[in-house]
Amino acid sequence: MQLSELKKFGWGTLQEQQFVAFEDHDHQPARVLDVHRSVIHVVAPDLDLSLPVPLKLDGGLVTVGDWVLIDPAAPRIVQRLERSSLFRRRAPGTDRSEQLIAANVDTLFVVSSCNQDFNKARLECYLAIGRDVSGRFD
Repeated sequence: MQLSELKKFGWGTLQEQQFVAFEDHDHQPARVLDVHRSVIHVVAPDLDLSLPVPLKLDGGLVTVGDWVLIDPAAPRIVQRLERSSLFRRRAPGTDRSEQLIAANVDTLFVVSSCNQDFNKARLECYLAIGRDVSGRFD
């Protein structure tokens, strides 16, 4: 697989620098499409896998949009690459935990219907989340 084939999935210079610096080039980069309680769906050229959520992972939790390195022999996720941006919010409930929404987002569109369900507070909340992105937008 050529790294240039990953560009259509959003691969950029930040990811390429990290991959080149990674000591084991037998691992394959892939983009996270879905994260569920026990399964992570990843894609890359000629790759479309649903893998178990790793219990412990270098780089921390994985969310939609993350770039990960896959061990094709296992197959399993072995590393999460550094993010260029991260959307997160406080998780519902009283435990004050954090919920990851998406990573490595380049462009954000906030769209809302103007019908009877329109809610100015909800729109302001979405805009606040968009302004509070951690990573390169800080």
